[in-house]
Amino acid sequence: MESIIHQVSGSFDTWYNFLPAGDYHVGAGGCDEGLIKRSLSQPGIDFFLDMGDDAECITPSDKRWDSKTIAPWLWEQRENSGIVDLQVKRAASFWKPYANKMLGVLESNHTKKISQGQVYDPTAALCDMLHVRNLGHVAQIHLSFTHGKKVRTFSILATHGRGGGAGKGNKLHKIHQWASKFPGYDLYLVGHGHEQLVGGITRLHPVPGSIVARNGLLVMTGTALKTYTPGSGGYGEQAGYEPVMLGFPLIRFHPDSLTIKVEISCNV
Repeated sequence: MESIIHQVSGSFDTWYNFLPAGDYHVGAGGCDEGLIKRSLSQPGIDFFLDMGDDAECITPSDKRWDSKTIAPWLWEQRENSGIVDLQVKRAASFWKPYANKMLGVLESNHTKKISQGQVYDPTAALCDMLHVRNLGHVAQIHLSFTHGKKVRTFSILATHGRGGGAGKGNKLHKIHQWASKFPGYDLYLVGHGHEQLVGGITRLHPVPGSIVARNGLLVMTGTALKTYTPGSGGYGEQAGYEPVMLGFPLIRFHPDSLTIKVEISCNV
């Protein structure tokens, strides 16, 4: 686990915008690169978190490999460099204009499978390219807002996540189970599930002589990978997965009222 404190100096009576984004799967035929660019370039975002799986990281030695499912640009360039290296460099090019606002990059299952079998570590390589922090599998992030002598802090626990879950309810239930092991955070972020989901968790906080309930938000952070793409029937299509709504949730913090809002994006 990594732990960071990100300090922000400014007015308490304003909303600060935070975009956790990942599960791009750059290199897959179903990756919507236009969506990635539009999402990251939204005006007014104060900080970002890379939720992992930026690169598809499926190679010919992987049982999921299917040459028909890779992106055309990757097929054309495959002889010039390693497949995964090309994917990571392309993912880095999307993040690069915003690297100074990134809190870090989370380790993820697709990248981990590469680093476990090779010397090359996609997550470490991406962090080196962007000069940002490698947050490992789980990160504790404290957003500390200061105004004069006043301080307001939002505590976040983030992980890429792992394991499957059929249906939105099951995915949210898994996040709830995970968050229950680590009470006290204001926001729990999980990727991997390729959905934009929001839920809540409430726990009693031990205060002598009083009964205090402590609330936290549970958020699954979306994807840019289409489940069904013409001419590119990826593993999601082959497994019969439900189509997902692409995009990433925008999270907003208001220090004065200690309020968190989540906005779900949807291109109809």
